[in-house]
Amino acid sequence: MTTAINIRWDESLSIGIKEIDDDHQELIGYFNRLFAACFASAGPSIIADTLAKLVDYTKYHFQREQTLMNKEGYPGFAPHKERHDDFIRTVLKFQERAQSESGQSISNDTLEFLQFWIVNHIMESDKAFANYIKLINTACDVAGETDLPS
Repeated sequence: MTTAINIRWDESLSIGIKEIDDDHQELIGYFNRLFAACFASAGPSIIADTLAKLVDYTKYHFQREQTLMNKEGYPGFAPHKERHDDFIRTVLKFQERAQSESGQSISNDTLEFLQFWIVNHIMESDKAFANYIKLINTACDVAGETDLPS
């Protein structure tokens, strides 16, 4: 991995589902605030609070995304949810470590992990889900057109 940097939202990160894209932008905002707090040498309570907000928003976002996956009958739901669960477990460990090491900042390795995971998860797993939704919608459109009376 390379040194962590801010994540800049652009259309390459869009999956084309507005509510999920909005969540991703918010999630990236939390990451960027955490990044800024760490590199501004903010106090440990500010860093811990920012990390807690990132964790809370991530849980909220994952729940919304998983609800949509269930609603749409996404066949990749189970492994996608497992990736979410693994990420939450890992981030909670970071949070515990940050709280137990009062006065310590979050390591660059932690920031690199968060940055890499967020971007790659959006680009791979979430885009796979979005492609499924587009395929389903296209199939429904085609089926609807063929079922129309002449």
